[in-house]
Amino acid sequence: MASNTNSPYGLKALRHINNGLPQINDYQIYTGDTNNIYTGDPVIVNGSHAGYITQGVGNESAGAILGVFVGCEYFLPGNPVKQFSKYWPASTTVASGTQVIAKVIDDPGVIFQVQVDSTAITQGFFNLNYNLNTVATSDAVSSASYGISSANLAGGTANSGYGYRALRLAANGTVLGAYADVEVIIANHALKG
Repeated sequence: MASNTNSPYGLKALRHINNGLPQINDYQIYTGDTNNIYTGDPVIVNGSHAGYITQGVGNESAGAILGVFVGCEYFLPGNPVKQFSKYWPASTTVASGTQVIAKVIDDPGVIFQVQVDSTAITQGFFNLNYNLNTVATSDAVSSASYGISSANLAGGTANSGYGYRALRLAANGTVLGAYADVEVIIANHALKG
C-alpha cells in the first residue's frame, strides 16, 4: 500500500472555484511585525496595528482570514534596489518612509492544496472544517532558506468555526491516511459578505 511523505508546505493555490485564476492583491505589513510570514501562510488583519496584515496560523477561528501570503517587496536602508522575497523576515528594518508590500491571494473563492498532519484521514474527513498547525520540526528551520510555509492542516479535530473546509483528496497521487494532500477552501474568510 502506498503512503504519503511528511513534507508540509502551507497553502498552495490551485484554482478558483469557478475555474478562473487566483488573483493577487497588495496589503501592507507593519515594519515592526515580529512574525515571519512565509509563502503559503494565511494572513489576517493585524489586531495591534490597524490597516496592516500579519501571519495567521493558529488564529483561523476568529473568522478573519484575509487570504494567503505569496511574497513581498520592500526597500532596505541605503539600498535603492527593491527587494523581492518569498517571505517576510520578522522585524526587518526597511528604508525610512517606505512600506512593506505583501502579495496576498485574497479571493474567497480560491481552492488551495495543503498537507494534513499525522492524522490518518478517511473519506469521513471531508466536508468538515479544520485549522492549521505551525510545524515545529526541521522543516520549519528550512522555511527561512526557502521562504515556504511549514504549516499543515490539523486533522484531529473538526469544528464548524474552524478556518478551512476540507473538500477532497488532492489529485496528485496522494492516498488517504497520514500526511495526505487535500483540497480546501477558506471557510471563515474576512471578505465573504
